Amino acid sequence: GRLAASYDGRCLWGTEDDCLRREPALVIANSVWADARYALRSNYENAVGGYLLRADFLDAGAGGLVNDWVDRFTDGLIDSIIEEGPIADYSLLAINSVYLDAPWNEPFKDAFTNEDLFYADDAELKDASSATEADFTHTIGPIEE
Repeated sequence: GRLAASYDGRCLWGTEDDCLRREPALVIANSVWADARYALRSNYENAVGGYLLRADFLDAGAGGLVNDWVDRFTDGLIDSIIEEGPIADYSLLAINSVYLDAPWNEPFKDAFTNEDLFYADDAELKDASSATEADFTHTIGPIEE
């Protein structure tokens, strides 16, 4: 897989150990995984170039290789996208990942932040922080026409 873009989140103000403001970190990565048991047309192989990764999709470690790639390029936030083990149902996988670590322009206010359940999918619930803040126009007292 090849990195399409990367900005490292370097410290803009302070020291690395005590940084008060960081540049956003951004990593965009792409890969095309091809089952090593099959030949690719040379013009396709040339087109995907440095994005091409080969693995024997019937090997017990094939799913782990793909998941390790995703884990690395998302800084561990996504540790798997495919089941571990052989990935025999596929002959080609195109994977893109985007990792962004940046501060909010308007940070969440602690008073409006709470822990709640997040439905990652139909089978998985996770605890996650969420925030609710609403501005609404209201009047106290009689409304004058």
